[in-house]
Amino acid sequence: MSTISRLWKRRICGCHQADHEHQCQGWTRLLFPLMTAAALAWFLVRVIPKPIRATYPCQRAAFPLASGFVIWLLGLKAGLAGWCLAGAHRANRLVWFLLLAGSFSTISQPLCQWAGGWIVAKGNEKSWEPTDPPNTPMGTAKGIYPGRVVWMRDTNATPWNGLTGQWWQEGTGVNQAAVDRMMSTTLRALTGATTDTGAWDRIFRHYNNSHGRGSVAYQASETIAIKANCNNSYSGYGDVDNHANASPQAVLGILRQLVDKAGVPQDKIIVYEAIRVVPNCIYTPCHAEFPNVRWMDSAGTGANGRQPPNWRTNVLSYSGTSYFGRNLPEAVYQATYLVNLAILKGHWRAGVTLTAKNHFGTINLLVADTAHRLNIHSYELGMDTYHPFVDLIGSRHLGGKTLLFMIDGLYGTREVQSYVDNLSDSLWTNLFGGKWSASMFASLDPVAIDSVALDFLRCEFGDRLATGHNANADNYMHEAALADKPPSGSVYQQDGARLASLGAHEHWNDAVSKQYSRNLGSPTGIELIKIEASTRPAVALVSPAAASTWTEGANIQMLTAVAEGAAPVSRVEFYRSNVFVGMATNLPYTCNWQAVRGNWNLSAVAWDSAGIATTSAVVKVTVRAPPKAPMIQNVVLSNNAIAVTISTVTGQVYRLDSAASPASAEWSPVAASQTATNTVLTIADPLGTNQQRYYRAVLLP
Repeated sequence: MSTISRLWKRRICGCHQADHEHQCQGWTRLLFPLMTAAALAWFLVRVIPKPIRATYPCQRAAFPLASGFVIWLLGLKAGLAGWCLAGAHRANRLVWFLLLAGSFSTISQPLCQWAGGWIVAKGNEKSWEPTDPPNTPMGTAKGIYPGRVVWMRDTNATPWNGLTGQWWQEGTGVNQAAVDRMMSTTLRALTGATTDTGAWDRIFRHYNNSHGRGSVAYQASETIAIKANCNNSYSGYGDVDNHANASPQAVLGILRQLVDKAGVPQDKIIVYEAIRVVPNCIYTPCHAEFPNVRWMDSAGTGANGRQPPNWRTNVLSYSGTSYFGRNLPEAVYQATYLVNLAILKGHWRAGVTLTAKNHFGTINLLVADTAHRLNIHSYELGMDTYHPFVDLIGSRHLGGKTLLFMIDGLYGTREVQSYVDNLSDSLWTNLFGGKWSASMFASLDPVAIDSVALDFLRCEFGDRLATGHNANADNYMHEAALADKPPSGSVYQQDGARLASLGAHEHWNDAVSKQYSRNLGSPTGIELIKIEASTRPAVALVSPAAASTWTEGANIQMLTAVAEGAAPVSRVEFYRSNVFVGMATNLPYTCNWQAVRGNWNLSAVAWDSAGIATTSAVVKVTVRAPPKAPMIQNVVLSNNAIAVTISTVTGQVYRLDSAASPASAEWSPVAASQTATNTVLTIADPLGTNQQRYYRAVLLP
């Protein structure tokens, strides 16, 4: 090393002592070609199997040296050839040397640029178009408002200049106050509630009701596990690079919501990453504010503030050949609810990494590379193939426990291991004019939220998404939406019972209007609520639901979710197909109107105190004439039962009652209420006695 040091000083300082020639003799003459050759070998070995590695810091450092070796070889070959051609004449050789030096400096930079472009091009494969056309929904939508996905974008949340510090740092990279506002607005828009506390009450009651527990609110003894995505925390607890991980502000924001708004005790919450670590940049600010919240990760010892993931074995089951693990952390197994807090990015193996793949950080992957290659390489496996993600979504211990699905898209990236400061991987040129994604997504439908996030990623990054491995990234969405009869023919089942549809999937109409089927007036598919905040106010009409049907004369509440811009909101105006309906001047910015027959485009306009207005997206609803009262058309005795046929209107709900006398005050339902699918409905009344009976048909609201 001392020899190299002395040689370096002499070369840089221009020193030409007598021993200079001696230092240049022997192996030191090979220093440059050896270093550059090693850099080239390292670059090719690392990048050819996985082109995204070309963006890693070590490869960025190696590339100039690698390029230099290639150019050195070309120059050496050309120089030797020219020297030989010049013959023995010194003058000719001098001219050749000067020409070679000039041409070398001229071509070196374009050659480097060409080589770099070649590496990027190797990752860009043929353009992928989904197999299902736009707005062709499949599956059964889930949620309080079925198929609803809320997308909020607020550029105030991402002030980072791309240079100073790290993207995740509070104040310079992310604005916590703006993130808190995004959480609040998103949850209220998702549930149609006027307060955050009301939103959580609706979420818990909806979950419990849909899981057979009745309309029950949160109970203080119940635990909630939050799955954060810290997949890129390669440097351990001290990880401070600009890789795309969960933002500390999003994790803190969801903790504030659960503790301060939902009333969940701190010690009933556990934040975890079972096969990675939760770095200090997330843990420290969250622990400081909520010291009793529990944490779990792969390096947890108890003494470092994180618990170890004690594994409950053989919990998960799979419906096909799977190389995924079957064990779950005991804390997740024991949790009453889950919150799936994923992030927005591509993945060179799976196409995208969203809420479904977030649970790779929950299960024990026996052989991670095998599980990736043989189960989720959708770009190689193709459509209509078995996908273990469906089993994860359908498992009662994972997707079945999930109370809320969220995607932190503050700094969405092209690739799983992208650096946010690599601007070609993180600036959103196509959708947002070269700015950060600055987004948050929320849904109660696990398939719908991933479908929407995929549309954002593929329409932004195109062929570059997932280093060209984005083809068929929606295979698991097709399989999950049609889990009861999937395209692959797989029999997806959990706990011995076949899975039903796990949610709704479709692709939007285009990247400009971003409309799904319910936005266009269809009663099926996805409904996207769009809230875009910046210096202008943001407003979305969250009730009534898109594509809903009402009866003439009904009192319809028009409710908005509003986010202020640079100036306070002064009023919100409500319109029915451009006809003014009413106005609200304070929260919760709502208006009631008596429904009039017709097909209507409802909208809201938010005005701020500076006179700047923003109009919401249109919500299409239908108002029908009141159906006629049902009439009993026929009564037939058949097989020891009386079959009663009544006139109906398709889509309306009816009930058949019976009594001992037409003047009786005690009428009893013959059977459960039924929704008519035709113009008549026949209901059977089993004969229990020979007593005389009277019937009446009832139209239910």
